Amino acid sequence: MKRIIYIASLFLLLGVFGSCAKVQRKKEFFLDQEFKRYFKFGNQSSWIYVENGGSLTVASMELNALKEGVFDVGEAKQEFFSYELNGTGSKNMLLRAVADEDNVNRISLFVSDTSYKVVVELSYLDGAFVPFKGRNDVLIEYESKEINGKTYSDVIEVQLNDNEFYDKVFFAAQVGIIAIEEKSSRDLFLNSYILK
Repeated sequence: MKRIIYIASLFLLLGVFGSCAKVQRKKEFFLDQEFKRYFKFGNQSSWIYVENGGSLTVASMELNALKEGVFDVGEAKQEFFSYELNGTGSKNMLLRAVADEDNVNRISLFVSDTSYKVVVELSYLDGAFVPFKGRNDVLIEYESKEINGKTYSDVIEVQLNDNEFYDKVFFAAQVGIIAIEEKSSRDLFLNSYILK
């Protein structure tokens, strides 16, 4: 009888430690490398823009204040990065990316007006980008796309609905924002860039 009580106590003790180990183990979510190709660049990366057909610089952006790491949000750890795009001749922007549950990567691009307002929100899951639910934006992916006489590979076009600043924003992998169609009828096209 003592042996049965001993074995039962042992199983009870193992069960308690096993359940504690499960409670302490946090879920971890990481950003996909393909996703990072479109949006992650280093401090002092810069982009120079011209208007359609023009050769004079009309706008530029410089990446500053890169923050990256892992959020510890109680039951989970989520990889993230964010940075500011300081504009000359264009509005300042803020980009945030985070790895979320179910291996979804999310990016939000904000424009600085009187406060930061969301311009673009995208999710990335199973190798494909999709617009954020509820925004009614249209997303088109291209293997290659010519914009203002230059051909870029792996391009995302986001057609924005009900956005007060922009009609379309184009991103290219390993380049960044390659074109912006503004509501003011001014179209900005990437002329040159430096990635750090």
